[in-house]
Amino acid sequence: MEDIIQNEVLSSAVYQYQSLCSESQEESQPLDWINLFQTGFLISSDCQEYWGDNGSLYFYIRKQNFKYKNFHHVCVMHECA
Repeated sequence: MEDIIQNEVLSSAVYQYQSLCSESQEESQPLDWINLFQTGFLISSDCQEYWGDNGSLYFYIRKQNFKYKNFHHVCVMHECA
């Protein structure tokens, strides 16, 4: 389950992917994608890492790429409070 801070992030990720990836000739819809991974802040004994104002990073991948273990076109979005 996604913990969304401000807006529906997946639609923004798909739009970003289509506008930045010249290799993509086909239309992609948010339902074609899944949330591969997301993280808030990271704290360890060595460092503390925050994304913006205690934001989150979201990693999305197309379901077809995930099925074939093709991680070359993962889309990363950042959102903060």
